[in-house]
Amino acid sequence: MFKDDERYTNILGNPGSGPLELFWDIVDAMDQKLEGKIEIAEGAIKRYNEKRGPSDGMEVDGEVVAFKVGIETTAKEFLDVVKADEDEQVKALTDEELSDVFRAVGSFRLLFLSDANLNTFLDSCTTRS
Repeated sequence: MFKDDERYTNILGNPGSGPLELFWDIVDAMDQKLEGKIEIAEGAIKRYNEKRGPSDGMEVDGEVVAFKVGIETTAKEFLDVVKADEDEQVKALTDEELSDVFRAVGSFRLLFLSDANLNTFLDSCTTRS
């Protein structure tokens, strides 16, 4: 247990950040790194959709739509689209990092359970004063 770890007990009572503040600093730094990777993946998806015309889109319920990460999007579909991008930043992302991105985005998708719920939430955010 870390409560008895000398490194932990040495930091207690000293000026500056305490253990909890240092923990949240690390969490924040990790969150910022993940956010950067999400932005890279979003850029790859945007470029993927820009390269394709309506005839090259995915068909959903008889309607052709651009690729977007939705509730039913699989990790394979996500990875296939993102990894098809030639951007150096995308190429620098490992499979593990891309899986982390998909899981992070997936957590947000599942929170809303459907695109309709997500749209309702987003609409309510923009109509608040």
